[in-house]
Amino acid sequence: MTCPFGTSSVTVSASNNGVAFGGSSDLTINVTDFSTDVTPAGATLSAGQSAQFVVTVAPQSGPYRTPIALSCTSGTLPPGVSCSFSPDTVTPGTVPVRSALTVSTTASSAVPPAALDDRLDRTTGDRPIGARPTMAASLAAWMLALAAIVVGLRTRRLRPTVVAIALVCLAAIVQPTGRASAAAPASGIAIFPGALAFGTQTVGTTAPAQIVRVTNTGADPLTLTVTVTGDFSQINNCGSSINSGETCSIAVSFTPTAAGARTGNLGFIDNAAGSPHSVAITGTGSAAPAAGAGTPAGSYTVSVTGTAGTLTHTVPLTLTVQ
Repeated sequence: MTCPFGTSSVTVSASNNGVAFGGSSDLTINVTDFSTDVTPAGATLSAGQSAQFVVTVAPQSGPYRTPIALSCTSGTLPPGVSCSFSPDTVTPGTVPVRSALTVSTTASSAVPPAALDDRLDRTTGDRPIGARPTMAASLAAWMLALAAIVVGLRTRRLRPTVVAIALVCLAAIVQPTGRASAAAPASGIAIFPGALAFGTQTVGTTAPAQIVRVTNTGADPLTLTVTVTGDFSQINNCGSSINSGETCSIAVSFTPTAAGARTGNLGFIDNAAGSPHSVAITGTGSAAPAAGAGTPAGSYTVSVTGTAGTLTHTVPLTLTVQ
């Protein structure tokens, strides 16, 4: 038999062909576990500097008396970054124990790249990625344009047919995807944002996750299956369905496997009109620097792991190198 973590009650008895041998015995089996946490959750530093964290390992469901080895998962470490723990093995027993974690970077002779928000959108070439107008700003701009059209009509300087065309365009733009204008479908879906851009990330390292939110805009439950393709991964709290008016979140991460442009899709197979739906994902893989070149600028997710035999618990921290 397999017992889950925590306390389980088990009844043990012996029998042969339905004939019992003696009375049954009740046993209580307690399977203990441990949790791993890191504070603070992230740090920003320049190449060549170090950051300090506190790793807390706490017993769960009772005392945990097996030694737990602490490490940074090697596949998540950026070039020129190392981790050291003091101590590197802990045994919590009945109370939480702590270890001091130092994450060190290597000085780089390269000129730090521009901040992500200042880079031009490679698609349009004329607007920083972080400066794209929001939906609210776009709607406000259209409302101002509509007001100008109405004023022009009243002053007889604008033809009515032009106003009609503008109204049709406005209605098409502000109407949410997946929601009918005449009547709400039995189940509907609204996804925000409609695309994800991760920017440049060193090959083999993981960028901090970005969040996509899905809302059921219909009256009936929205059944949902989430998939992802390319050099991207996801975890979510959506389950198999979302009730009317509820929202769930998907955390998408980017780990490029090769240099150059990387693309993928976050897919949703659902029972709303227009299924399947998708969110386009883009990112750029950057080749790891040559040995001795130092830690490249960027944001990275470093996984801190506690291991006891085959049992492991991992917690991420965000490291931003300027």
